[in-house]
Amino acid sequence: MNNENYSSPDARQGLWLGAGELARDPFKHSIRPDNLRIDRDGRVRVLLVGDAAALARELPTLGPVLTLTGSHHVALGRYGSSPALLFCYSGLHARDEARELTLDFTGWDRVWAAKEFSPERTLPSLEIINQAGQISHKLCLTEQSDLAAFGRLLQRFQGENQEQGGQREKSDSPWVSLLDHRVQILADNDCLVQRLLVPVLPVILQDLVGRDIPLCTTLRNTAAMQSLRWRPTALARSADWIRATGDDVVLQLDPAGLDALWLVRAQSDAAEQWALEAVSYHHHTLLHISVEPAHEALWKQIIQRNCDFLSNAFE
Repeated sequence: MNNENYSSPDARQGLWLGAGELARDPFKHSIRPDNLRIDRDGRVRVLLVGDAAALARELPTLGPVLTLTGSHHVALGRYGSSPALLFCYSGLHARDEARELTLDFTGWDRVWAAKEFSPERTLPSLEIINQAGQISHKLCLTEQSDLAAFGRLLQRFQGENQEQGGQREKSDSPWVSLLDHRVQILADNDCLVQRLLVPVLPVILQDLVGRDIPLCTTLRNTAAMQSLRWRPTALARSADWIRATGDDVVLQLDPAGLDALWLVRAQSDAAEQWALEAVSYHHHTLLHISVEPAHEALWKQIIQRNCDFLSNAFE
């Protein structure tokens, strides 16, 4: 994405006030035109500043949103109101009571309020940027969201039009340490790990559509983590992307952006449990998918059947 922006105040104000549909946004008057960053790809961005925990406390006021956690290649999210958060570790972390969403403010570098000029995408979003300069967590407003509350949030946290703190050097080190830690956990628990063909993941998801098998799906990065329980009811392909949906949950993935898919076989007192874990080339995501013990037998059959099929197909 080309992030070159229109830096002239007159250019920013002219584009903002004359942007057709954009000019009629209910929250338009919450933003000072001199604070806008308008990219050449048609995105409008406003930097939000202040206390991250204070910002997180305001998120439930937005009403129903799509909350996404992920990276360029994998994203997991749910439609619904942002839950109230419990703060811990001196306010550096927050989670909801159901432990479905965890925020790690130490992994936040900046927050943008963003919007497209495109007529097809008229609703704004909040983008949490990690220290590598990538979107790690995102709240997309829906038709049911409270735009007035969004406007008040912009007024409270709106910052000057500048990259605060300077441009940080991009580094994969937080992700590498996370993955190294995960590998050590597997080794300490005597787990068997088997590398699978990456294309088996969307095939397994397709096989699960219509089955009454709840998936326990976790996606984590350095800024946030979501752990959701859901049943896939539909799977669609758009260009290189796979989109699985069900129970107000959406899982989006680009198989070409995944470096590895691992089958983790953990031995418990009751029986061996299987899980799938996907990692991107740059170690930007770690996606974990498993099922509850009651569905373990069928889950193993589905994995084994599709692995055998794809192995024969690629020979």
